Amino acid sequence: NGMVSLPKNVGLASDREFMVGGYTKVRFPANDLARQRGIEFERMWVKVALGDSLNGMGVLDNQPGFSDFKLGQIVKFEEDEDGFPRFKA
Repeated sequence: NGMVSLPKNVGLASDREFMVGGYTKVRFPANDLARQRGIEFERMWVKVALGDSLNGMGVLDNQPGFSDFKLGQIVKFEEDEDGFPRFKA
């Protein structure tokens, strides 16, 4: 299904490549069902509207598979302690 599970503080070598062209891959918290399966977060494309690829606001451009977010939802994100963009409630 193209899904990969990574430990919380680990990124892919290609992560920085996902931060170009007005898009970024943001980490979103997984829903309860996914957490029961050991999935802590889901990385999804966001079209950046304000800010930059690490801190800002944009439109979710993925159909979530492991979280309760919605395609087209406006979301905020900020750089986390590991240097990746993460959903900001």
